[in-house]
Amino acid sequence: MNVKEANREYNLDISEDSYSTIFYFSEKTDSMPFFSYCSGHFFCNQNYYTVNRVLEGYLIIYTIRGCGLLDIYNKTYTLDANSVVLIDCDIPHSYRTKDDTWELYYLRFAGKAAETYYTMISAPEFRVLHFKSTDNIRTCIEHNINISFIAGIRSSFIQNKIITDLLTDILLNCNASEKRIDDSTKETLKAVDQFIFKNYQSAISLDDIAEHVHLNVNYLSRLYKTNTGTTIHETLLTYRINKAKDLLINTDLKIADIAEQVGFQSASTFIRCFKKQVQMNPLAYRQCM
Repeated sequence: MNVKEANREYNLDISEDSYSTIFYFSEKTDSMPFFSYCSGHFFCNQNYYTVNRVLEGYLIIYTIRGCGLLDIYNKTYTLDANSVVLIDCDIPHSYRTKDDTWELYYLRFAGKAAETYYTMISAPEFRVLHFKSTDNIRTCIEHNINISFIAGIRSSFIQNKIITDLLTDILLNCNASEKRIDDSTKETLKAVDQFIFKNYQSAISLDDIAEHVHLNVNYLSRLYKTNTGTTIHETLLTYRINKAKDLLINTDLKIADIAEQVGFQSASTFIRCFKKQVQMNPLAYRQCM
Protein backbone atom coordinates (compact mmCIF):
# COMPACT_ATOMS: atom_id res chain seq x y z
CA MET A 1 0.00 0.00 0.00
CA ASN A 2 1.34 3.42 -0.98
CA VAL A 3 1.54 5.87 1.93
CA LYS A 4 2.14 9.60 1.44
CA GLU A 5 3.33 11.90 4.22
CA ALA A 6 4.57 15.48 4.27
CA ASN A 7 8.24 14.67 3.79
CA ARG A 8 8.16 11.15 2.40
CA GLU A 9 6.17 8.40 0.75
CA TYR A 10 6.63 4.67 0.73
CA ASN A 11 5.25 1.23 -0.04
CA LEU A 12 6.15 -1.05 2.86
CA ASP A 13 6.08 -4.24 0.77
CA ILE A 14 8.02 -6.40 3.25
CA SER A 15 7.66 -9.95 4.54
CA GLU A 16 6.30 -10.89 7.96
CA ASP A 17 9.84 -11.73 9.10
CA SER A 18 10.74 -8.03 9.01
CA TYR A 19 10.97 -6.03 12.21
CA SER A 20 11.89 -2.50 13.30
CA THR A 21 11.77 -0.15 16.24
CA ILE A 22 11.27 3.58 16.81
CA PHE A 23 13.06 5.23 19.73
CA TYR A 24 11.63 7.83 22.09
CA PHE A 25 14.00 10.29 23.67
CA SER A 26 14.71 11.62 27.13
CA GLU A 27 15.40 15.31 27.74
CA LYS A 28 19.17 14.71 27.61
CA THR A 29 19.18 12.84 24.30
CA ASP A 30 19.88 15.89 22.13
CA SER A 31 23.13 16.52 23.99
CA MET A 32 24.52 13.05 23.22
CA PRO A 33 27.19 12.52 20.53
CA PHE A 34 24.85 9.97 18.90
CA PHE A 35 21.26 8.76 19.28
CA SER A 36 18.88 6.67 17.18
CA TYR A 37 15.61 7.66 15.57
CA CYS A 38 14.80 4.16 14.32
CA SER A 39 16.37 0.95 13.08
CA GLY A 40 15.23 -2.33 11.59
CA HIS A 41 15.76 -5.48 9.56
CA PHE A 42 13.64 -5.65 6.39
CA PHE A 43 12.97 -8.46 3.94
CA CYS A 44 11.75 -6.33 1.03
CA ASN A 45 9.61 -7.62 -1.81
CA GLN A 46 9.62 -6.32 -5.38
CA ASN A 47 7.24 -3.38 -4.79
CA TYR A 48 9.06 -1.94 -1.77
CA TYR A 49 10.19 1.66 -2.08
CA THR A 50 10.78 4.77 0.03
CA VAL A 51 11.03 8.38 -1.13
CA ASN A 52 12.51 10.77 1.46
CA ARG A 53 12.31 14.46 0.65
CA VAL A 54 13.74 15.99 3.81
CA LEU A 55 14.29 14.12 7.10
CA GLU A 56 16.46 14.76 10.13
CA GLY A 57 19.68 12.89 10.71
CA TYR A 58 21.68 10.33 8.75
CA LEU A 59 20.73 6.89 7.42
CA ILE A 60 22.82 3.73 7.19
CA ILE A 61 21.59 1.03 4.79
CA TYR A 62 23.45 -2.29 4.93
CA THR A 63 22.48 -4.89 2.32
CA ILE A 64 22.54 -8.57 3.35
CA ARG A 65 21.38 -10.16 0.10
CA GLY A 66 19.41 -9.32 -2.99
CA CYS A 67 19.76 -5.88 -4.47
CA GLY A 68 18.38 -2.37 -4.10
CA LEU A 69 18.67 0.86 -6.06
CA LEU A 70 19.39 4.23 -4.47
CA ASP A 71 18.63 7.51 -6.26
CA ILE A 72 20.56 10.49 -4.89
CA TYR A 73 22.60 13.40 -6.30
CA ASN A 74 21.04 12.80 -9.75
CA LYS A 75 22.55 9.31 -9.94
CA THR A 76 21.34 5.77 -9.34
CA TYR A 77 23.53 3.50 -7.19
CA THR A 78 23.31 -0.28 -6.91
CA LEU A 79 23.16 -1.60 -3.34
CA ASP A 80 24.24 -5.23 -3.54
CA ALA A 81 25.31 -7.79 -0.93
CA ASN A 82 27.77 -6.55 1.72
CA SER A 83 27.37 -2.95 0.62
CA VAL A 84 26.93 -0.06 3.05
CA VAL A 85 25.81 3.50 2.36
CA LEU A 86 25.65 6.48 4.68
CA ILE A 87 23.04 9.04 3.56
CA ASP A 88 22.49 12.62 4.66
CA CYS A 89 18.70 12.61 5.07
CA ASP A 90 18.57 16.35 4.40
CA ILE A 91 19.35 15.48 0.76
CA PRO A 92 16.29 14.22 -1.21
CA HIS A 93 16.72 10.55 -2.05
CA SER A 94 14.80 7.35 -2.71
CA TYR A 95 15.53 3.65 -2.61
CA ARG A 96 13.73 0.55 -3.86
CA THR A 97 14.06 -3.16 -4.56
CA LYS A 98 15.86 -3.75 -7.84
CA ASP A 99 14.42 -7.14 -8.78
CA ASP A 100 12.37 -9.46 -6.56
CA THR A 101 13.94 -9.34 -3.09
CA TRP A 102 16.21 -7.15 -1.02
CA GLU A 103 17.24 -7.93 2.57
CA LEU A 104 18.64 -4.98 4.47
CA TYR A 105 19.38 -3.48 7.86
CA TYR A 106 18.89 0.22 8.42
CA LEU A 107 19.61 2.71 11.17
CA ARG A 108 18.73 6.42 11.20
CA PHE A 109 20.62 8.48 13.73
CA ALA A 110 21.73 12.00 14.70
CA GLY A 111 23.72 13.69 17.45
CA LYS A 112 26.45 16.22 18.15
CA ALA A 113 29.14 14.10 16.45
CA ALA A 114 27.03 12.83 13.54
CA GLU A 115 28.07 15.41 10.96
CA THR A 116 31.77 14.93 11.73
CA TYR A 117 31.62 11.18 11.13
CA TYR A 118 29.47 11.63 8.03
CA THR A 119 32.03 14.00 6.52
CA MET A 120 34.93 11.65 7.27
CA ILE A 121 33.15 8.63 5.78
CA SER A 122 31.49 10.23 2.76
CA ALA A 123 34.17 12.77 1.76
CA PRO A 124 35.24 13.69 -0.86
CA GLU A 125 32.10 12.40 -2.58
CA PHE A 126 29.18 10.05 -1.96
CA ARG A 127 29.96 6.40 -2.64
CA VAL A 128 28.78 2.86 -1.99
CA LEU A 129 31.14 1.03 0.36
CA HIS A 130 31.91 -2.69 0.08
CA PHE A 131 33.49 -4.70 2.89
CA LYS A 132 34.79 -8.27 2.98
CA SER A 133 33.52 -8.71 6.54
CA THR A 134 30.35 -7.03 7.74
CA ASP A 135 29.73 -9.09 10.89
CA ASN A 136 30.32 -6.15 13.24
CA ILE A 137 27.97 -3.89 11.28
CA ARG A 138 25.23 -6.47 11.52
CA THR A 139 25.88 -7.06 15.23
CA CYS A 140 25.77 -3.35 16.05
CA ILE A 141 22.47 -2.73 14.28
CA GLU A 142 20.91 -5.86 15.80
CA HIS A 143 22.05 -4.70 19.24
CA ASN A 144 20.58 -1.27 18.60
CA ILE A 145 17.22 -2.79 17.68
CA ASN A 146 17.20 -5.01 20.76
CA ILE A 147 17.76 -2.23 23.31
CA SER A 148 14.43 -0.58 22.51
CA PHE A 149 12.93 -2.07 25.68
CA ILE A 150 15.42 -0.21 27.91
CA ALA A 151 13.93 3.02 29.22
CA GLY A 152 15.44 6.36 30.14
CA ILE A 153 18.94 7.76 29.94
CA ARG A 154 20.56 4.30 30.15
CA SER A 155 19.18 3.51 26.69
CA SER A 156 20.71 6.74 25.35
CA PHE A 157 24.15 5.82 26.70
CA ILE A 158 23.98 2.36 25.13
CA GLN A 159 22.80 3.78 21.80
CA ASN A 160 25.68 6.25 21.81
CA LYS A 161 28.21 3.45 22.33
CA ILE A 162 26.67 1.24 19.64
CA ILE A 163 26.58 3.98 17.00
CA THR A 164 30.12 5.12 17.88
CA ASP A 165 31.39 1.54 17.44
CA LEU A 166 29.42 1.11 14.21
CA LEU A 167 30.60 4.34 12.56
CA THR A 168 34.19 3.83 13.70
CA ASP A 169 34.18 0.34 12.16
CA ILE A 170 32.77 1.70 8.89
CA LEU A 171 35.30 4.54 8.86
CA LEU A 172 38.31 2.31 9.48
CA ASN A 173 37.21 -0.29 6.95
CA CYS A 174 36.35 2.17 4.19
CA ASN A 175 39.71 3.92 4.58
CA ALA A 176 41.56 0.60 4.53
CA SER A 177 39.74 -0.68 1.43
CA GLU A 178 39.36 2.63 -0.43
CA LYS A 179 40.41 2.40 -4.04
CA ARG A 180 42.58 5.23 -5.23
CA ILE A 181 41.38 6.46 -8.59
CA ASP A 182 44.20 7.63 -10.84
CA ASP A 183 43.94 10.87 -12.80
CA SER A 184 43.39 9.07 -16.12
CA THR A 185 40.40 7.17 -14.75
CA LYS A 186 38.96 10.34 -13.21
CA GLU A 187 39.18 12.07 -16.59
CA THR A 188 37.47 9.12 -18.28
CA LEU A 189 34.60 9.08 -15.77
CA LYS A 190 34.21 12.84 -16.12
CA ALA A 191 34.18 12.55 -19.92
CA VAL A 192 31.44 9.89 -19.77
CA ASP A 193 29.24 12.04 -17.55
CA GLN A 194 29.79 15.14 -19.68
CA PHE A 195 28.91 13.21 -22.84
CA ILE A 196 25.67 12.05 -21.21
CA PHE A 197 24.78 15.54 -19.99
CA LYS A 198 25.40 17.01 -23.45
CA ASN A 199 23.73 14.30 -25.55
CA TYR A 200 20.95 12.84 -23.37
CA GLN A 201 18.29 14.15 -25.77
CA SER A 202 19.65 11.94 -28.55
CA ALA A 203 19.47 8.17 -28.97
CA ILE A 204 22.95 7.56 -27.58
CA SER A 205 24.24 4.07 -26.89
CA LEU A 206 27.02 2.56 -24.81
CA ASP A 207 28.94 2.08 -28.06
CA ASP A 208 28.71 5.82 -28.75
CA ILE A 209 30.07 6.65 -25.30
CA ALA A 210 32.88 4.07 -25.55
CA GLU A 211 33.88 5.46 -28.94
CA HIS A 212 33.90 8.99 -27.50
CA VAL A 213 36.38 8.05 -24.74
CA HIS A 214 38.33 5.62 -27.01
CA LEU A 215 37.83 2.53 -24.86
CA ASN A 216 36.45 -0.98 -25.32
CA VAL A 217 32.75 -1.18 -24.37
CA ASN A 218 33.14 -3.99 -21.83
CA TYR A 219 36.20 -2.44 -20.22
CA LEU A 220 34.49 0.95 -19.94
CA SER A 221 31.39 -0.62 -18.37
CA ARG A 222 33.48 -2.37 -15.70
CA LEU A 223 35.61 0.72 -15.08
CA TYR A 224 32.57 2.96 -14.57
CA LYS A 225 30.69 0.52 -12.33
CA THR A 226 33.76 -0.27 -10.20
CA ASN A 227 34.56 3.38 -9.53
CA THR A 228 31.09 4.92 -9.25
CA GLY A 229 28.93 2.13 -7.85
CA THR A 230 26.43 2.54 -10.68
CA THR A 231 26.21 1.74 -14.39
CA ILE A 232 26.42 4.09 -17.36
CA HIS A 233 22.88 3.11 -18.34
CA GLU A 234 21.55 3.97 -14.87
CA THR A 235 23.33 7.35 -14.93
CA LEU A 236 21.82 8.18 -18.34
CA LEU A 237 18.35 7.03 -17.30
CA THR A 238 18.40 8.99 -14.04
CA TYR A 239 19.58 12.14 -15.81
CA ARG A 240 16.78 11.83 -18.38
CA ILE A 241 14.16 11.26 -15.69
CA ASN A 242 15.35 14.29 -13.72
CA LYS A 243 15.19 16.47 -16.84
CA ALA A 244 11.68 15.13 -17.47
CA LYS A 245 10.67 16.09 -13.92
CA ASP A 246 11.72 19.69 -14.61
CA LEU A 247 9.65 19.79 -17.80
CA LEU A 248 6.62 18.24 -16.08
CA ILE A 249 6.72 20.91 -13.37
CA ASN A 250 7.70 23.97 -15.40
CA THR A 251 5.99 23.46 -18.77
CA ASP A 252 2.64 22.39 -20.21
CA LEU A 253 4.21 20.04 -22.73
CA LYS A 254 2.42 16.79 -23.50
CA ILE A 255 3.88 13.59 -22.09
CA ALA A 256 4.86 12.35 -25.54
CA ASP A 257 6.69 15.61 -26.29
CA ILE A 258 8.57 15.45 -22.99
CA ALA A 259 9.55 11.84 -23.69
CA GLU A 260 11.01 12.88 -27.04
CA GLN A 261 12.82 15.91 -25.59
CA VAL A 262 14.65 13.86 -22.97
CA GLY A 263 15.76 11.12 -25.35
CA PHE A 264 13.17 8.35 -25.09
CA GLN A 265 12.19 6.62 -28.31
CA SER A 266 8.54 6.24 -27.30
CA ALA A 267 6.12 7.66 -24.76
CA SER A 268 5.32 4.17 -23.47
CA THR A 269 8.98 3.45 -22.71
CA PHE A 270 9.29 6.82 -20.97
CA ILE A 271 6.20 6.21 -18.83
CA ARG A 272 7.38 2.73 -17.84
CA CYS A 273 10.88 3.93 -16.87
CA PHE A 274 9.53 7.00 -15.06
CA LYS A 275 7.09 4.95 -13.00
CA LYS A 276 9.73 2.38 -12.09
CA GLN A 277 12.09 5.07 -10.78
CA VAL A 278 9.65 7.63 -9.31
CA GLN A 279 6.91 5.18 -8.22
CA MET A 280 4.22 7.14 -10.08
CA ASN A 281 3.47 7.92 -13.71
CA PRO A 282 4.46 11.29 -15.23
CA LEU A 283 0.92 12.70 -15.21
CA ALA A 284 0.45 11.87 -11.52
CA TYR A 285 3.82 13.44 -10.75
CA ARG A 286 2.81 16.65 -12.55
CA GLN A 287 -0.50 16.80 -10.68
CA CYS A 288 1.03 16.28 -7.23
CA MET A 289 3.72 18.89 -7.81
